[in-house]
Amino acid sequence: MKYEAPICPRCHIKMKLKFGKFGDFWGCPNFPNCKETLQIDGTPTNWKKIFNNEVKKLYDIFNVYINKIHEDITITTDKKSGEEICLKFATSFEADFKQYYVPIYDTFLKRQPYSKYLIDIQSRYAIVYFEFAKAAMCIGNYNIARTFIDIANKYIHINHEFYPDIKATKDKIYLYISTLDNEYTTTIVKPTIEYKNSNFKSNKNKTIVDERKNDIASQLKKESIKDIPFWKKIKFWISIFIISFILYEIIKP
Repeated sequence: MKYEAPICPRCHIKMKLKFGKFGDFWGCPNFPNCKETLQIDGTPTNWKKIFNNEVKKLYDIFNVYINKIHEDITITTDKKSGEEICLKFATSFEADFKQYYVPIYDTFLKRQPYSKYLIDIQSRYAIVYFEFAKAAMCIGNYNIARTFIDIANKYIHINHEFYPDIKATKDKIYLYISTLDNEYTTTIVKPTIEYKNSNFKSNKNKTIVDERKNDIASQLKKESIKDIPFWKKIKFWISIFIISFILYEIIKP
């Protein structure tokens, strides 16, 4: 359906059709001096409604992965295929999470009053990994289960209703690992994988960053490393010069 360009309520000029993260909308040609926007039908932009819809999509993704991994693990016939299912789901989940979470964070969560919802998103994210850990326990792979439960424990909030369950499961996994024979302790306590999940911190560009190395999930943008202070650089090069001069004096004919 074609819509006629509405008039900007602030600048009183025709608005331009723009393509945003959450669909088409009308924006003022004088942007960024004028940030007036209208929905495609010409009505005022309801940011609260847009936020709720996008968060619902994110939570639906969480529920899909929680339900599906248990379904697939239930019909798994051997341990190896079960491990592949766990890792495949975690990798796919991280990619989908990034796709939905980044626009929500960039547009809403870094601003008031939406930033308060970050705690709930983190806890729900943790619950997904809690369920992944339980699935890994079902196939007897406590190495993968430990990796997943550590992620869940990292992002769950103490006052969240799932916190006691996640803490108890983590204790159970670590207790099981600690009681294994030395033959198995070598391969299980020292992780054979380092799974990198999304971190909710942000760098200067306000994007998701990772803290772990060698991830199985898709590589996300890393946090910028701060430059070494200038005085430390000077101190380093002075030290190199002095050492070089001493060595030269020692070895010269």
